[in-house]
Parts: sequence; C-alpha cells; structure tokens
Amino acid sequence: MTDYKEEQASELEAIRSIYSSEEFTEVSSDPDKFDITVTVESASDGKSATVTVRFTYTPTYPDTPPEMCVTNSNLTTTQVTELEQLLREQAEEEIGAVMVFSLVSSVQERLGEMVDKEATAAEQEVESEKQKAEAAAAAFHGTPVTKETFATWKEQFDVEMTGNQRHSNKEVKLTGKQLFERDASLGTSDIKFIEETAADDITDHTNKLSVSNS
Repeated sequence: MTDYKEEQASELEAIRSIYSSEEFTEVSSDPDKFDITVTVESASDGKSATVTVRFTYTPTYPDTPPEMCVTNSNLTTTQVTELEQLLREQAEEEIGAVMVFSLVSSVQERLGEMVDKEATAAEQEVESEKQKAEAAAAAFHGTPVTKETFATWKEQFDVEMTGNQRHSNKEVKLTGKQLFERDASLGTSDIKFIEETAADDITDHTNKLSVSNS
C-alpha cells in the first residue's frame, strides 16, 4: 500500500532545498499547499515575465494530479490559460510519480518562449516603424539630383515634349468639315459674307446707272 503522506513529505523537503525563499512559499500544511514563483527574463530587451503557481496535494497524490492554479502573474489572460492547460496535460502524463519540479520546469520553459515571442514582435514593430519613418523622410526630401538622375529626367522630358508637339500638330491640321463641326458659326459667317458682297455689287451698279443718265 502506497504511503502518500510519506511521498508528499519527501518531495516537499526536496522542493524546499531547490527553490529560494523568494521562489517558494508555504501556504498551509493540511493539506500541504504551497506557491512557487517563476521569473524569466528576455535576453534581447531585458523584459521579464513572472508567474506564481499554487500547488495543493490531493490525498492520493502522486497517483492523482495535485490541484494547480496560477495565482499571480504579469501575463495576459490568454497566456495564463495556456499555462494552466499545460500543467493539466503534463500532470496527467506523469501520474504515479512526484511531479512538481517537472511541472514547474515546463512552466519556466513555456514562459521563456512567450517572452522571446513578445520580444521578437516588439523588435519587428520597431523595425517596421523605422522603415516607415525612413520612407516618409525620403519622400519629403525627394531624390537627390546627380548627373545620372538628371540625364534620365531630361530624356523622359524630351520624349514627353516630342509627344505633346506631335499631338499639337495633329490638332492644327483640321479639314474644312472638322472646322465647320468645331465652330458652327463658320457656316453662318460665310452666308452673311456672300449676302453683304451681293448687296454692295447692286449698290455700285445702281450708282453707275444714275451717273450715266444724268
């Protein structure tokens, strides 16, 4: 018959020797309940993440998992849920053997992954903002003028001017029909000119007859 109390006492004694007083805190002795705090620091930006896990021995531990929960952390709710899920899954795999140290080690490893992920995301965001700022500055200052850039611009300018000139010439060379359609008043002007010319001719002829008769 398994002596659960003896196994729990032996593990608890080992835990006290592994963790410092800042990391290990006894909450109660009946049942045995204690907190273990884990802190991980990012190597890239120096930011840290801290989580405290509370363990409570069940009467038949380690043949049943201990009760576990995250009591304190500077993590998001999603991250806390992820760690608690990790604890439950691993505890089920280790039933039959003392497991607190193993569980805490898994939490520490996952916590390190979270910190590194956040550090990488922060670095990418900083780099993205830097690139945006550089692009905005380049757009503001424009492209520096060099012999090469001026020659390229001049070539494009000459091509555009040639194209505009050709287009302008085509517009000047309009047919009579096009001119008429473009300005309908031209037809009216021609008729008016013919009428005025005919009237002048009649007047001149009448004057000549009057002079002859006199």
